[in-house]
Amino acid sequence: MSRSYSDKILTVLSISYITIPIAIFILGGVTLYVSIPASCVLFYFALKLYQELSAENINLFKHENTKFWLITILILVVWCFMSGIGSFMYQNFDHIARNPIYRDLCDYKWPIVYDLSQQSDAVKAITGSDTVAFSYYLTYWLPPALLSKIFVLNELSRNVILYFYTVLGVFLITYNLFRYFKKTSYIILAVFIFFSGMDIIGFLCSHAFVAITKINAAIEFKSLIYCHLEWWPLIFQYSANTTQLFWVFNQSVPVWLIVILFLQVRSNKNSLALSSLTFAYSAWAIFGMIPLALWSAFKLHKKCRDAFTLQNILLPLTIAIIFGSFYIMGNGAQDKPFYFVIKDFLRLSAYVLFVFLEFGAYLLIMGKTATKYNFYYVVLIELLLFPIYTFDGNLIMRATISTLFVLMIFVLKFLFEENAVLRKRKIILVLALAIGAYTPVTEINRSVIFTAVHVLRENNLLPTSLMQKAQTIKLLREEVYTLGKIRTDEHRIIKMCKDNFFAYDYKNSFFFKYLAKE
Repeated sequence: MSRSYSDKILTVLSISYITIPIAIFILGGVTLYVSIPASCVLFYFALKLYQELSAENINLFKHENTKFWLITILILVVWCFMSGIGSFMYQNFDHIARNPIYRDLCDYKWPIVYDLSQQSDAVKAITGSDTVAFSYYLTYWLPPALLSKIFVLNELSRNVILYFYTVLGVFLITYNLFRYFKKTSYIILAVFIFFSGMDIIGFLCSHAFVAITKINAAIEFKSLIYCHLEWWPLIFQYSANTTQLFWVFNQSVPVWLIVILFLQVRSNKNSLALSSLTFAYSAWAIFGMIPLALWSAFKLHKKCRDAFTLQNILLPLTIAIIFGSFYIMGNGAQDKPFYFVIKDFLRLSAYVLFVFLEFGAYLLIMGKTATKYNFYYVVLIELLLFPIYTFDGNLIMRATISTLFVLMIFVLKFLFEENAVLRKRKIILVLALAIGAYTPVTEINRSVIFTAVHVLRENNLLPTSLMQKAQTIKLLREEVYTLGKIRTDEHRIIKMCKDNFFAYDYKNSFFFKYLAKE
């Protein structure tokens, strides 16, 4: 494939990956008099974005780096495989919702409506017996779900498509990282996979504090080989890239791709429109993306008036109305008051240590050099403020998806700085990154270890002494299976489904009154 066509094709694929799912949502669930003009606005934006990005053509595919690309693709394939996406390896708890959402999108008519009277008595005792609509940020699953509907695929085929769809997304992110830095590099690939705050230090400090003071002695010191480290402050967390892929891939993968495309635009003519796509994939990530978008549109670029383009005005408005009305009808969108998280000295101490370990140390190591990077102060202020005030834990964890990704870009820029004076700082930064990499390593270890234990248990190859303990390990999270007929009778899980996915009295919502297909 020639230099020209390879870059153009991958640019088209990248734009398509973040716009086609939105088009499917609009055309598949919204009435024609809204969906047609909305789709035209989306297509117009995609065309304008392609024209801007393709103006600079970069040659990253050369005969001499064929081996590099093969190794890179293999690593990404394995990374995604270990995430549990597609139900091939151990799945973390959040897949308890991811699996039924994808399954129902494949099986139910869109927009999805559930008759709760068909649920078990244990479920109805919590959810009631009404007819409810499904409300959640589901856009990521729509392309593989649509293929499943068209070809009437079985469970295995659906999962294979979802898995390779995710691999494609992760590959496009990686390609655009290379494109942004105008080079192929294992350093970029390694930082992308292993970037994280230094949670292991916070984890050890928090457990040492518990051991000394006996406060909250119920906390157990779990195995450092496979435990989830990032909740060490107990009140907030910033998630590593691997953690995000393994837990919330439906939000992180499309948002990462939006961010790396956003960083490549050279004007503000498409920046607001591109940023607004984030809302279609996450009701939380948009909170972190808005400051970046506004800074790009009205501060970073000198000609502020250029931001007032047709796509920058119409597309954010379209996305806000359609997806905003879809999200807000849900039970989980009930009004929640903002509250101050840091209420005492103990939480203040945890916050200070958290800020230092999650991002402060990296910024201090990079020093003044990092302050010249675009969005530096936006990233700094966002990461300082998000843990202080909140109305939901997801605001802290998921609003920072874009912000942490930009922080990762800062780290890579610093590592590639051609300045001999920075050599010592680079060495210290690499050491800090190595400490931080322990977090994604534990996520990967848990997937590998628990999958291996499951296989050994199923084949009666475990020692008798370990067999009983191994029974508690669940390979796949299928307790719910389908939101239309929840299998479990566990109160906590049923209530989670009710609070996060069911929209009661949906017929009186703005979305179903004025936008949804009948």
